[in-house]
Amino acid sequence: MFSLSVLLLTLVLLNSRLLISAETVVTCDGFVQRLSCDTGVISVQSATCGRTSSQICSIGRPPSETSYTQCSIDVTAVFKRCNGLRECELNTQGLAPKDPCFGTYKYYTTNYICIPAETSVTCHGGYSYLKCENGKIQINTANYGRTDKTTCSEGRPSEQLQNTNCYSPNALAPVSKSIWKTVVTCDGFVQRLSCDTGVISVQSATCGRTSSQICSIGRPPSETSYTQCSIDVTAVFKRCNGLRECELNTQGLAPKDPCFGTYKYYTTNYICIPAETSVTCHGGYSYLKCENGKIQINTANYGRTDKTTCSEGRPSEQLQNTNCYSPNALAPVSKSCNGLESCEVFATHTVFTDPCFGIYKYLAISYFCLPPGVRSSLVCEHETSALNCDDGTVICVHSANYGRTDSSTCSTGRPASQLAKTDCYALNSQTVVTSGCEGKNSCSILASNSVFSDPCVGTFKYLYISYSCVSKCKCDCTEQ
Repeated sequence: MFSLSVLLLTLVLLNSRLLISAETVVTCDGFVQRLSCDTGVISVQSATCGRTSSQICSIGRPPSETSYTQCSIDVTAVFKRCNGLRECELNTQGLAPKDPCFGTYKYYTTNYICIPAETSVTCHGGYSYLKCENGKIQINTANYGRTDKTTCSEGRPSEQLQNTNCYSPNALAPVSKSIWKTVVTCDGFVQRLSCDTGVISVQSATCGRTSSQICSIGRPPSETSYTQCSIDVTAVFKRCNGLRECELNTQGLAPKDPCFGTYKYYTTNYICIPAETSVTCHGGYSYLKCENGKIQINTANYGRTDKTTCSEGRPSEQLQNTNCYSPNALAPVSKSCNGLESCEVFATHTVFTDPCFGIYKYLAISYFCLPPGVRSSLVCEHETSALNCDDGTVICVHSANYGRTDSSTCSTGRPASQLAKTDCYALNSQTVVTSGCEGKNSCSILASNSVFSDPCVGTFKYLYISYSCVSKCKCDCTEQ
């Protein structure tokens, strides 16, 4: 039977002047996690399943299911399924590769940024034409397959649209050939990633063999002939994201051997994103500042990843462990700095715990300066939209709609009949949201027919709001 597929190509034209927004989404196990970008496309920075707080996702749960808070596992499926998309919905049920803590009720935490990009979608049999009026093409992600039931679906029988977890294992290579930063390193050698400007953002990292020619010199055919071997290597994301330069000894870097008896190699694809960096030796204070805009932490590590940083006057035995990572560095740094124009962070084990005793450590941070801009909120029907602003600022609503304008948002588990109408607008949306939220520091609006009336009977709707946080005077003056 003919199989319909979709080719999705996402392009990134990075520029230090472009806005990159950052988001964190926490979803209780078994619920749908939604990532979205108002502008640009999703680039997942980290995705974990587990429990590091006894308070999150705890309502109605007994203490025996929420008290253990040393539980976390990386979830590479989020990177694979969401990178390069403007919107992404994931059913978290069974999404993690394994259960990191039996008997504990877990939640999924995804940190992602929205990077400026162009997108191209071409149905099977067509040609995708990519063009840059100014600059050169830089491929971000590519997939030939299917990730939803609506794209390229017109006139197709339902059985050709059912598999929405369809990914081509080799789409990226032919599309991005010669224009994306790709590093291939034979097993046992050192892999080096670097950015002349900006910091590293790993898009994919694998260990295995998909070609009989690469890393084959001096190897017998028995070690190079099997080419259906690949495994994700999350350690590369963890160790390199947010750095300007990164060196990795590949010996034993993969979580397990994906094909015994085959000589493997490591393939890492990455881009360089504009960001500020700060490195502070143990005992010092890291001072972060944005001249224009607010701080948004990208990565943070208290530990050691090389032998040269903060090494002056230190004995060699304090510099040997270069695989030293604090398990909780991102949380306290983000809490202390996100949303501020400047902040200070003390580089000490009393703040971050000691990840490697006897090693002289340092605090490495990468961060963005986000200009004040428009925020957004999107919730599905029957859910509550919560808008919040920092102290001293209030909400100014720009636009709102309760209805449906596309067939993919809030579509998980819904029949096609509830998603087909995409010109659905509640005419009182702006009035209702403005009345409930304008000029307030925070507010909540229920996405329901009882609040907005029903603009399209039989269609599953959602509420989208765009707003800014401004000084009260500015908001009041705007209204006048």
